[in-house]
Amino acid sequence: MGRKYEKHDDDPAAFCLYKWKGSDSAGWSYLNADGYAATGWFEIGDQWYFSDENGSLLTNTVTPDGYRVDGSGAWVH
Repeated sequence: MGRKYEKHDDDPAAFCLYKWKGSDSAGWSYLNADGYAATGWFEIGDQWYFSDENGSLLTNTVTPDGYRVDGSGAWVH
């Protein structure tokens, strides 16, 4: 399970789930329904992505199980 992100606002709508969080320089994480960064393989639409054990998206590399991901983190078929 990756990092958990807490909302710091009294508005329940301020904490968005199923959303990307981060920046190009700091890296990206995808928040699941519980507010945790997704880890391992996960699907968004018709694309598959892989995040490490901390929830950081892998980009332009080969995943631990041997699959290539591109600059956006999407699996290269």
